[in-house]
Amino acid sequence: MMLAAIGTVVAALCVTLLWWQACGWIATLRDWRRRATARPLTLHVLERDVIAGYVRLRLAPVRGRLPRFGAGQHLLVHGDDGARCYSLARWQRRPAHYWIAIKPEGRASSSIAATPVGACLQASRPRGDFACRPKRADEVLLIAGGIGITPLMAMLDRLRAAPPARVTLVHVARTRDALLWHDELVALAESDSWFDYRPRLTGPDADWQNERGRLTPRDVEALVGHPANTSVWLCAGDGLTGTVQVGLTLAGVAAGRIHRESFGPAAGVAQGDVRIALADGRSVRGGETATLLAALDPLQPYAAAQCRAGQCGGCRSTLQAGEVRWLTKPDCVVADGEVLACCCAATSDVVLQPHFPR
Repeated sequence: MMLAAIGTVVAALCVTLLWWQACGWIATLRDWRRRATARPLTLHVLERDVIAGYVRLRLAPVRGRLPRFGAGQHLLVHGDDGARCYSLARWQRRPAHYWIAIKPEGRASSSIAATPVGACLQASRPRGDFACRPKRADEVLLIAGGIGITPLMAMLDRLRAAPPARVTLVHVARTRDALLWHDELVALAESDSWFDYRPRLTGPDADWQNERGRLTPRDVEALVGHPANTSVWLCAGDGLTGTVQVGLTLAGVAAGRIHRESFGPAAGVAQGDVRIALADGRSVRGGETATLLAALDPLQPYAAAQCRAGQCGGCRSTLQAGEVRWLTKPDCVVADGEVLACCCAATSDVVLQPHFPR
């Protein structure tokens, strides 16, 4: 009996030791994966071209392989004057390179867009939840405004592997040159019956034969065949986004089937009669059409501001005095008394205390 009891105790101790060891292995693995995910990428520019003011960069790893990514995800790219988020334009199951497209507005975007072939950039690993996962019976509607075509091209690449019932891509731009990947999309529409391409220009030349003028809610409503089976992915500025959402509501598309990636509000005119002050006493003059972040740009008060689209929360501030107007709804949680400088404009003199000061 005593030997049996001793054997039972020894077995229990062995099981406990093995359990502790397994927990240690699991914790080590989780820590390794967390560190690997957080480790930045060093990418060199293989190719650079400029189309209608947009800059496209093809990027490859300096060493090793590129991480896989979901169609619709983006990179946080660091330049000499700050960091910005850029959607990955083309999807591959095992990517050999990344494509990004840049509209060079502001110092950070302009410096990144100016990176020459052969130079290197630091970037995060792919991130973001703007992913296209339709069901096979779905009718997919992709709507892009200008540079917003970037993540939708990655989604289209992904959908080619297993096309749903129908995919319609609407790309609204001002001029023909701004229709990035236009010739490729025309060819795809001609060769594949499941795909319908609807380019639209707001400032077309006289010889433009396709749709023209601004997209209206009725135009959007007409694109929806079966509302219950229609899933929408939208990447555009606030004006076009508002129009599309009205049209989808008219068509009866449920809010849960509408997925949106935001550019963030336009920077607006930074000069004006409103005083925008920081708690440390520094201040600038701003206009009611400018975001607080754009107006404060000369002071560079935010160390963590990255996305400029209400997503990262790096420009979170306490509003100590004054009133603001929200130009766009943020994607991150904002507490009472807080503002995101990239999403708000001042309607009176204001005082801000940045949460992540430089």
